[in-house]
Amino acid sequence: MSARPQLCPYLGLAADSQSVLSSASEAHRCFAIGSPQPIELDYQNHYCLTSAHPQCPLYQRARPQANEPHKVEFSPAVAPAETVQDDARAESPARTAWLDRIVVAVAVAAVLFGIVYFASLFFNRPDTNNARPAALAGSSTPTPRAPDTPTPTRTPRPTTPAAPAPILPSAPTPPPNGQLFTLNPAPDGGGWVSSGERTGNHLGDAVIQAGVFNKAIYFGLLQFDLSQIPAGTKAIYASLDLIGARDEQVDVEGGGIWQVKLVNVASSKKWAALTFDDVRALPWDYIVPPPLTREQLGKGKINHFELSGQLLAALERQFGQGKLTLRIEGPTGGEDNLFAWESGLSTGNTSLKPVLHIGTDKVVRAEAQSVLLPCVPTPSDPQQRAALAATAAYVATVFGTPTPYPPNYVTPVVVTATPTPDSIFAAATQVARMTAQATLVGTATPTPINWVVPPIITPTPLPENQATAVYRSALATAQAATTGTPTPLPCFVQIASPTPTNTATPVVVYDLPSATPSPTPSVTPNAIPQLLRNKIVFMSDREGTPALFVMDPDGSHIGKLTNRWSYDTALLQQTVSEAFRLAVLGDPTRTTRIVRIALSNGQQQVLFDASGINYDPAFAPNGYDFAFVSTQTGHDELYRMNRDGGGLTQLTQSTWEWNKKPSWSPDGARLIWWSNREAGRKQIWLMNADGTKLTNLSNNAFNDWDPVWIR
Repeated sequence: MSARPQLCPYLGLAADSQSVLSSASEAHRCFAIGSPQPIELDYQNHYCLTSAHPQCPLYQRARPQANEPHKVEFSPAVAPAETVQDDARAESPARTAWLDRIVVAVAVAAVLFGIVYFASLFFNRPDTNNARPAALAGSSTPTPRAPDTPTPTRTPRPTTPAAPAPILPSAPTPPPNGQLFTLNPAPDGGGWVSSGERTGNHLGDAVIQAGVFNKAIYFGLLQFDLSQIPAGTKAIYASLDLIGARDEQVDVEGGGIWQVKLVNVASSKKWAALTFDDVRALPWDYIVPPPLTREQLGKGKINHFELSGQLLAALERQFGQGKLTLRIEGPTGGEDNLFAWESGLSTGNTSLKPVLHIGTDKVVRAEAQSVLLPCVPTPSDPQQRAALAATAAYVATVFGTPTPYPPNYVTPVVVTATPTPDSIFAAATQVARMTAQATLVGTATPTPINWVVPPIITPTPLPENQATAVYRSALATAQAATTGTPTPLPCFVQIASPTPTNTATPVVVYDLPSATPSPTPSVTPNAIPQLLRNKIVFMSDREGTPALFVMDPDGSHIGKLTNRWSYDTALLQQTVSEAFRLAVLGDPTRTTRIVRIALSNGQQQVLFDASGINYDPAFAPNGYDFAFVSTQTGHDELYRMNRDGGGLTQLTQSTWEWNKKPSWSPDGARLIWWSNREAGRKQIWLMNADGTKLTNLSNNAFNDWDPVWIR
């Protein structure tokens, strides 16, 4: 049969260059250049037998002219039968009848042979999905091969022979007294996904491509491991460089932009198993400038991106433990507009790999000198020893024992050039106080297992009395148990019921926009002041440094809390009912569980033990229901359940946001918590106890967090 216009004009049969079969066959040959070449079956289906044949490199090399008939030169070993017949008739007319019979016989035999031959091809054609015939040995011309990953849509043209790799800009100069980190993606850290392939991905591919081709959408992916940069390191600058690899599919006059977005991959998602739908649904925080237009793209061109401002802060948060994941997007509609950058991952050529430069300040490793603080000497007086033993038993019963640190965990104490504290007890008390402060003003998300927060010992006066020192230690222990950051108690620390100390400042200072008036001396009451009942107390940086503030339940009438005793007491009260106490046990860097502890006998019952970090439990006023936070979905979400372990309800639904520190209203009908949803910063939110009617109470340009509803 004659070749149809939509087929490659250089496709033919091994026995007849002017004929083709209707489906892929081993009998087909490519007559584009040189001697006829065998063609793999998959390649025939993708190119030769479709209108995509102009994309074939061999077709492009041959460059057929318009309306030029298909011509192929042959040197057959035997002349055509018609020529032999004419010569024979010319030589001997008497033999014409005999020769005619021979010609008829040969023709009949040829027809029979053709029927048998094509029938055998039809019934014994190879499996086009599995058969991959090898190329001719010693062939000097390229043999057409099918793409490595067949797709249900038309495959973009193969990459043309790579030009010499462009020279990347020289690495930035390290900051003064700082350090420069140069990072490349891991072997599977770059690639692409396509809407034409709903399953699987092309991570580890030779290119990173984004845009649209044959109505399929392509997203590029990049991931850098930031764990080698110590946590807590300050980033001074960061930049990303990508090298253009292919632009044949980009419309010269087309519009659209290409942009790089910083995205979040949940811990529940496996990088190697990401699909197009997974990548499209990844929540993004920031766009890495600048967006690129068609004029800025090109093979061999270097696209340079700068990370600054909030992008740098997001980068810093991943130092020591996380990864930077980027999604590259292009046009998602219209004509073909697919651009590709080099990944350097298949060839191993590091000069082609995407490169992330991060300049940091001086990297301080956790190698501070450790000082062993011995326990307080055992009292020689038997009555004192008995009192301490009774106190320890009381603490274990009421507050429980703190969760031990992981093995090999070291809490160093940095010794500065200051006089030694007056006593070991004073030093231990100061360490416990600073640990409690760090817990209160920090975030509830646990720090990495190797994170070290060195407390600094300074020559501060001894506490005014023993009760004050004991209270500080008890407070640090209780807060550590409820927030998931355990702090061991010093040996033989006496515990007393928290009681406030007398101060000469008012409870709340209002009229914050004006100068703060001189406080009128007063005495702090022995209980939470009535003025604070049904108020919301929270942390805020609205004055530049973290401090406690007060507001009404509708977010109005904001004042500054001058003494944090009421706030700390209310936090403790949230975890205790008449008969039980809520506690968080486990490894705060891996997984924790929420337990109920009976105050009468210390018996424990696990209430919630799902995968992830579970923390911030708070009883409702009825002492039966409680709210808490869990990361089992990959995000910090709020839940509620009852103390018997039933009634589990998820209250918030997030894609990337944090939801932390729930607290109940005095009537138990509503909950407050803090979240960075919508605004991108910490704000106090209000909702009904069933998770409906969410309202931003803060709604300001500051960071507000860790609320507690005084009741």
